[in-house]
Amino acid sequence: MTHKVYFDTSVWLAPYDEWRDKATVKGVERIIEAQKIRMITLCTSPQVIKELQELSKNPEKSAKAQKALAVLTSLNLSSLPFAPAIFGKAVFGEAIFGQEQKFSDSSLREPDKEVAEFMTANNVDFFVSLDSHFLKIKSDIESRLKREHTSVITPDQASKILDM
Repeated sequence: MTHKVYFDTSVWLAPYDEWRDKATVKGVERIIEAQKIRMITLCTSPQVIKELQELSKNPEKSAKAQKALAVLTSLNLSSLPFAPAIFGKAVFGEAIFGQEQKFSDSSLREPDKEVAEFMTANNVDFFVSLDSHFLKIKSDIESRLKREHTSVITPDQASKILDM
C-alpha cells in the first residue's frame, strides 16, 4: 500500500514563489513525480481548491494560484472530505464516526486545529506544510494523532516519504 500524502495550500504555491529555496521546490517536484508513477497517493481536499481559487482573485497572487490549480487539476488526485469531527460527533463519511477531537486544548490556531483533525479523520501518512507555526509544534500534533505513523514534514524532507 502506498503512503497517503497531503499538501497544505502553501506547498502547492511553493514552486511559483520566486523567493523559495531550491530544496523546497525540488521536494515538491519529487513528491509530484512520485504521484505520477503511483509510488505514493497524493491527495487534496475541497478546502485546498477553495483556497487556491480565492487566491486566484488576488491580483498579487493570481498567477501563482492559477499555475498551482492547473498542476493540481492535471494530477486527477483523490479528494478527501475536509470535515473534522466536532465535539466528539462526526458526519459519517466525512470523518471517523464517533471520532473525538484531539486538538481542542492545543496551542494551534482554530483553522490549524481543523487541519489536524482532518489528518486524523482521513488517515493521512504525511502532511506536507510550510506553515511555520504549524511546523513549530509538529511534535505536539504528531503525538495527538490517532495514527502513530502520521508525520508533519516540509517539502524538502520528501526523502522521508520516497526513501521508504
